[in-house]
Amino acid sequence: MKLPSLTIFVPNLNHGRHLPACVASVLSQSVLPTELILLDDGSTDDSVAVMESLARQSPVVKVYRNERNLGVIASMNRGLDLATGDYFLGLAADDCLLPGVVEKMLKLLAHHPQAAFCGAITHCRDAGAGLEYLYGTGVADHACYLSPDEMVRLSRAGRMHMFATPMMVHRQQLVANGKYYPELKWCTDWFAVWTAGYQTGVCHVPEVLGEFTKDSTSYSGRGMQNTAERFAIYRAMLDHLARPQYQEAARRMREGAALAQFGKEMLWLVLRHREYRHFLTPVYLWQASWWSLRAEVKKLLPASLSRLYFRLAGYAPRRGGSASPAKAH
Repeated sequence: MKLPSLTIFVPNLNHGRHLPACVASVLSQSVLPTELILLDDGSTDDSVAVMESLARQSPVVKVYRNERNLGVIASMNRGLDLATGDYFLGLAADDCLLPGVVEKMLKLLAHHPQAAFCGAITHCRDAGAGLEYLYGTGVADHACYLSPDEMVRLSRAGRMHMFATPMMVHRQQLVANGKYYPELKWCTDWFAVWTAGYQTGVCHVPEVLGEFTKDSTSYSGRGMQNTAERFAIYRAMLDHLARPQYQEAARRMREGAALAQFGKEMLWLVLRHREYRHFLTPVYLWQASWWSLRAEVKKLLPASLSRLYFRLAGYAPRRGGSASPAKAH
């Protein structure tokens, strides 16, 4: 079976010290991508020299530079323009791919070319709270394609959750869907992939294939601390969903209460503004209230009780990194 082609894209700003490990994790995959694009966004460290050295080690590695610092979202859009693969996987410069990711996802996508993306279970670490948990354990108990209607059913049950790390996205669908909107900031990847997913369906591998560390000093971590900025981004998301091109996706998101995970700020906007109230369904009201309650309780509970909750609920990582995919998330 011929596998689809894949572009892995790594934007970088002053993370030269992390690039060798990131690139090594890609080049050690059982199936290599068609290309690994490294894009420097105006670094002042030795990143460019490191990139050029890595490119000499493998013809898969390609190096590009922005003439000036453009920021992460503009760099991601440039990466989409540079890419030639059927699928697109974005990595942060300090990320590393776990073994087998490329082969497992491409094999599944080869059987389901209509899927907007393929995701998996992510091992998340909240460094500040001292917590570890698995995200996406309730989606499915076997590798599969989920139609848009199946996604709605799972979303209504609070189980349609996959994190962006790792996520292999159909490049042409992503481009046709509008690419990444700068005004949506750290939510732009969520909006881009899920609006596409709710139109054509998605694939899921119920294995721990990604790792993510929540850091309060990161781009999203800093932004999430600004309440006014969160409101502005969430309102922009709602305005974008009103566009004709997202009509079908918005309808399914409403039916599945997909916006509930954005908590009390999104709920307040939906309640406060008449033009957004069509999202206010009983399922959405219940799920948004539950997400908000959990977020507040998490702030108050000591780490020991939070870890106990994750373990009892089936979200805690097992030794060796295995997951319990039959548990509902």
